[in-house]
Amino acid sequence: MKRHAFLSWFAVSRLVGATCYNPLGTVSDNVPCHLDGDSACCAQNDSCLTNGLCVDKRFVKGDGLSSNNLYYRGACTSSDFNTTGPNQCSPICKLKPGQGDGVLYCGNDLYCCEGDSSDCCSNNSSMKFNRGAPSVYAIAGDYGTNSSIPSTSSVPLPTLDPAGSKTPKSHSKSSKSGNSRLLIGLAIGLPLGLLQLVSVIGMLWWMRKQEDRQRKIEEILRLALKEQSAQIEGLEDSLWVFRNHVASPVELSPTQVNPHEVE
Repeated sequence: MKRHAFLSWFAVSRLVGATCYNPLGTVSDNVPCHLDGDSACCAQNDSCLTNGLCVDKRFVKGDGLSSNNLYYRGACTSSDFNTTGPNQCSPICKLKPGQGDGVLYCGNDLYCCEGDSSDCCSNNSSMKFNRGAPSVYAIAGDYGTNSSIPSTSSVPLPTLDPAGSKTPKSHSKSSKSGNSRLLIGLAIGLPLGLLQLVSVIGMLWWMRKQEDRQRKIEEILRLALKEQSAQIEGLEDSLWVFRNHVASPVELSPTQVNPHEVE
C-alpha cells in the first residue's frame, strides 16, 4: 500500500511538469498518455492509440478501439507535434488548431478528417491519411504501477493487417520500468526529506538558544534588582540613624549640668 501511494505521488509530481499543447501552440486541457518523453495527449480516461489518435471512452468496444470508427486527434506534449515512437502524436487534421479534431477510420489503415466532411471516407475530395494498424497502449491520465494496456488484449480491426501491430511489451520490462521509477522517486524524495529534517532541527536549536539567552537576561536583571534593593535598604537604615541620632539635639538633665557653667 505504501509503495503504491509513493508511486502515485511520484506520477503526480511528474505530471505537474507535463503540459499538453494544441497545434496552434496553446495549452490544452488534455492529459499525457505517457510520462516518459514526448507523448500524445487525450482527454482524461480516454484510450491512447499507437498511431497517435484517441478514442472517446464512451465509444470504446472490447478491443479498446472505437465502436463507430470515430477517433480524434488530441494534443501533444511537444508544441510542434514532431514526435516518433509508440507515444507519437498525430500531426493530421489541424482544421481546428486550437482544439481536438474528429478523425474517421475508412479501412485499410486509412483515415480522414471529419472536419472536411461528415462522410469524408466516401468523399473523393477529402484527403486520406495512412496511420497504420492501431492498438491501445495507455489510458490518458492513468499513471499507476502499470498504466500501459498490454497489446495482446487489443484485437485489430478486421480490415487491418495484424503484421503491422506493435510488439507487446514484456512483463519483465514493465517491472524494470516500475523499479527504475521507484529508484528515481527515492533519489528525489530522500534528499528532500533529509533537508526538511535538518531545517526542523536547525529551527529547534535556534529556539533553544533563544530560550537560553532569555533565561540569562532574566537572571542578570534579577541579580541587578536584588542588588539595587539591598542598596535601597542600606540607604533607608542610614537615613533612620541620621534622623534619630544626629539631627535631633540631646536634652541634658540638671544633674548633667557643668558646675563651672553655673558660676
